[in-house]
Amino acid sequence: MNRDFDFNRVGKRMPYTVPEDFFAKLEDDVCRKVTSRRRMSVKDRRSFMRVAVATLATAAAAVMLFFVIYGTFKATAPVEYADVEQAFGNLTAEDQMYMLSVYQDDIFINE
Repeated sequence: MNRDFDFNRVGKRMPYTVPEDFFAKLEDDVCRKVTSRRRMSVKDRRSFMRVAVATLATAAAAVMLFFVIYGTFKATAPVEYADVEQAFGNLTAEDQMYMLSVYQDDIFINE
């Protein structure tokens, strides 16, 4: 790199130029385009409505799916032994004997 480089010798020239009335025309063009916005045609409105309805339906389905999944995997309260004992006591004698005979060999209950 040349160590004798001096920024003061570069000068203040602008490398780009624009026509004389460029900024005045730019302002007029922007104002004209903003004020003369065209109305949506019937075809454009229909296509917009289709996209909007599809988006809303997708969002509604996602929300419903969230609540279904949340409801399915929601933690249940632990069952108290006294509640099980009371429910078993409310059964008839025949139902109690049947329950005992069915669950007598259950490995999870007999551990």
